[in-house]
Amino acid sequence: MLIGYDEIAKGRYYSYLNRQKRKLQIAIDFCKQYASIEGEAEVLEFAGGFKDYVYKRQTEGTELASLKPDKVLPMLRVDFEQISLLEAEYLALERVPFVAPDFSIHAETEAEKELFNSITKLCKAINSYDFNVGRATAICQSFDNCFSFDLESKKFTPSAHYVKSKF
Repeated sequence: MLIGYDEIAKGRYYSYLNRQKRKLQIAIDFCKQYASIEGEAEVLEFAGGFKDYVYKRQTEGTELASLKPDKVLPMLRVDFEQISLLEAEYLALERVPFVAPDFSIHAETEAEKELFNSITKLCKAINSYDFNVGRATAICQSFDNCFSFDLESKKFTPSAHYVKSKF
């Protein structure tokens, strides 16, 4: 039974993803002067190793591909030091998958479902009364934050985090 969404994890995920994409885009913009990086498949390959990708593209279809990298690198007019720095900055970030995970929270046991349903009934009862919106935080705290107040709808809603923390 779906009881809510983890908005905190969702916000954190997209924050980390945007930071990760920005660093990757900076590296792509820099490395485009040395190698073509077009399409999603090439971007994912590039993200797997900036320096290796540029080296591979620079030596592709040449006699240099058969030589050892340590002998070829000095011959190439590529700023591998800067590429290495960009890669280190990218790898230093907390990594998140490019495909978003599911942020839904489900009640798995019968006890969780019962608790969620009883908190839902409590929220409906409180929402039916006329109350001062400024007191919403105090009301939530008086019930051990088992529900939260949505400022947009001006309604109390059950807290999925509270339900999951009890079992």
